[in-house]
Amino acid sequence: MNNRYEWVVFDFDGTLVDSLNVMFDVYCGFMRSHNNRATREEFEKLNGPTLDEIVFYLKSKYKIIDNYDKLLSQYEKMIKATYMKDVKLFEGRKSLLDFLKNKGFKIGLVTSTKKKLVEPYLKDHEIKSYFDLIVYGDEVKQSKPNPEIYKIFSSKIKNTKVIVFEDSQKGIQSARKAGLKVCNVKNKKSIEIIKLID
Repeated sequence: MNNRYEWVVFDFDGTLVDSLNVMFDVYCGFMRSHNNRATREEFEKLNGPTLDEIVFYLKSKYKIIDNYDKLLSQYEKMIKATYMKDVKLFEGRKSLLDFLKNKGFKIGLVTSTKKKLVEPYLKDHEIKSYFDLIVYGDEVKQSKPNPEIYKIFSSKIKNTKVIVFEDSQKGIQSARKAGLKVCNVKNKKSIEIIKLID
């Protein structure tokens, strides 16, 4: 057992699962449905906040006349329609989780995404059992880059031997502000992640 860390913690979208292109398509579809132009730059800015915050931001910025609850429901339905079908685990991630379990690490998942969207995916892909602790976006009032979500995680484990893997700058800032060691794994293969831990 590596004594540098006891917990290995992952973000979900863009870190464990290759979802960002799918989410970009959903964002584009949502924007088109309200006669607005989508941009990659704006989408990148929205990588980190909760879906509630994203919808609030888009409604305010583009003065969309539909009420907030209707827009949130629309966006959630669009995500659900594509998430289970089109979002894939990054190559080697399940083997990475196996490696960590076999080495005796505890594994955490910290995601801004709501439980009702992530949990069915974890169960369907038979990876929920790998995680010793999961913190979902539903549990926070302030999203990344605010450190609240990682502070909640830390308060539940009472342990400082933690390494976090994130793919976005907002996620990295969130973990760092919570006082945790964090690595950017954007575009990194699972074998490269293992080298950072082992």
